[in-house]
Amino acid sequence: MRRVSPASPGIALVPFGLDGVVGQTTASDGPMSLVIGGAVVAILATIGVAVISWWIDRTGSPRRLAAIATTDSLTGLGNRRKFDRDVAAHRRQAAAEPVGLLMIDVDHFTRFADDHGDDVGDEVLQKVGALLADNVRLGDVVYRYGPAEFCVLLPGATRLQAFAVAERLRLRVITLELTVAATVTLSVGLAVGEGVGLSELTTSADAALCVAKNGGRNRTAVAGG
Repeated sequence: MRRVSPASPGIALVPFGLDGVVGQTTASDGPMSLVIGGAVVAILATIGVAVISWWIDRTGSPRRLAAIATTDSLTGLGNRRKFDRDVAAHRRQAAAEPVGLLMIDVDHFTRFADDHGDDVGDEVLQKVGALLADNVRLGDVVYRYGPAEFCVLLPGATRLQAFAVAERLRLRVITLELTVAATVTLSVGLAVGEGVGLSELTTSADAALCVAKNGGRNRTAVAGG
């Protein structure tokens, strides 16, 4: 932008250094200079909005990006990062409320995928994830926790309620229909805690899951009993 002395008549100050676009005007042309300058500003603002809109469409809004970062792309369930955040939020909001956790493993999944192919393996994970989400209680949340592992967070659940959910899921997945002649089974580890941290809860549920797998699979084991 050129700076001129107030004693220099007939020279208009033009914003954004666009002297070449607007040019010098006389005092009598002042209103026209303002109109042209305003039009240029409006055009630049429009271009800026268009660029921002293009960038958001290309990269996604912050909220959309956050959702992508916490969603498993294969099953559409929350991923492990989402699970960690939800457990932390639950602890802040209801520290004294009991919470149940199911750690669920698809039995012999690696062998299954080797026998039938990766596409069928993906089909199993997608259908198991959908079945779990459709058969939990209102307010329970299902996550894909690992390659062939899911978990279910059960806010407010007692041990008996959590066990009932676990058994419902385990028994219903056996009836799952696939594109190949095969049966899917689940091993489930269950833990219920009150005022415990994420690490303690997952450790207990993982230990129970190991008991279920070592005990022959296709069963539910309960931590602490």
